[in-house]
Amino acid sequence: MKRTIFALGSVAILASGMGLSTHAKADEPTAKSNEIVAEIAQEYKSSVQSFTAEKKVEKEIALKEELKASELKAEKKAKKKAKDKAKEEKSVEVAYEDTKTNETNYNNEQEETYEETYDDTYDNSNAHASAPVQQASNDGLNWAGLAACESGGNPNIVDASGTYHGLYQFDAGTWQAMGGTGVASQASAEEQTMRAQMLYAQRGAQPWPTCGAYL
Repeated sequence: MKRTIFALGSVAILASGMGLSTHAKADEPTAKSNEIVAEIAQEYKSSVQSFTAEKKVEKEIALKEELKASELKAEKKAKKKAKDKAKEEKSVEVAYEDTKTNETNYNNEQEETYEETYDDTYDNSNAHASAPVQQASNDGLNWAGLAACESGGNPNIVDASGTYHGLYQFDAGTWQAMGGTGVASQASAEEQTMRAQMLYAQRGAQPWPTCGAYL
């Protein structure tokens, strides 16, 4: 830029000098002056070209820096997005694990409650049955022997699965089919024996495949 200003100043000074020379010595040859003007004009042209090239380079550098800044911004944004996604996935995973843990704890609590309830029921049944119930019968069958084999003579007992009840281990369906209400372990020993006799009248000892031999 400084060279351009200098060249323009030189042209102005030379032109002014040439003007004075023209008035003072109109007959002097001008070849030398023309040569100097041509040199200055060439230098001015070169200066302008150099200035234009410098501006172009500066513009390219600015564009490259702007592009680099955009790329860095995009990279930073992508990293933040990936970090947020990982954080969200971690939160979902933690929530799932918490839910799974709570479900497991709930199931364990339910199992413990069932076991405690069963144990209490079993203990109460045994407490009520201090001795095997002796079942009187006038049909010549040993119902006390069958009861002792099936339930230890305890009219209130319930098997571990909760399916079979009372002296003769009736399931609910068979008990109710014989006219009973609820389950056998809730009925008196006399009623249980009566309904066992009704079942025997229909099916024989088949409902008691092992202990039926005691009849």
